[in-house]
Amino acid sequence: MSRFGALNELWPYAAAIAGVFALAYLTVYRLSGLATRRGPAAWKYTSEIDQLRKLLDTERYDEAAAFVTPLLRKKDITPEFFDVAAIIAERRNNPKLAAQYWRAMQRYYPDNAWGYMRTATYLRRQGKVEQALRVVERARKIVKEPAHLDRALAEAAQGMEDWDEAIKLWARQRAASPGDIHGYLQARTCLLAVGRVAEADELLRDIALRMPANPHVIKAVAAAKKAEPVKPPAAAGSDAP
Repeated sequence: MSRFGALNELWPYAAAIAGVFALAYLTVYRLSGLATRRGPAAWKYTSEIDQLRKLLDTERYDEAAAFVTPLLRKKDITPEFFDVAAIIAERRNNPKLAAQYWRAMQRYYPDNAWGYMRTATYLRRQGKVEQALRVVERARKIVKEPAHLDRALAEAAQGMEDWDEAIKLWARQRAASPGDIHGYLQARTCLLAVGRVAEADELLRDIALRMPANPHVIKAVAAAKKAEPVKPPAAAGSDAP
């Protein structure tokens, strides 16, 4: 299998990371430094977060949707509840509803980068490139936390297949957060997409040395080995060692 053929295997993995990140965001209750129009108090919803995680892990999406919908009417939740609701809608094959939830993130939590990123990616998938770019530019003007913005914009650029911009933003994100595996694995996907194989391999070696026991890194290394072309056996009587 060629290096580019491996991209089809890596994209579902990248999507899975995005879903895991959304749930992790819920788990750590990202309260500090978040200026929003709603008052986040995720610590009040520990049991709800655990229940949502269980429903998603077992792919009980209808139950998850029914569970999360009334929570969205509360004034003290974090924006990630809307993100999870959107992910549930996508998995139930309702992208328009997912887009509504991501736009709600922009409306209720204007300083949070993820609503803009998710919306831009959705618009690009719908072929609405100019609208997607306007959403990204709005995020640049409104979001105040550079680290969060860089990661969100990198996700948006990758979702819009603007590979060069995504590579640049992932590099900046790695410089700011060298311990975040997302900046390595997603950047590797972008580098492979434009044929920069040596750089992609170097990133994978780097993160494998930093975090050899991380399950996401282990999976990425295994996928890369599987994608390597098999060398043909040496012909009989040849001088090959």
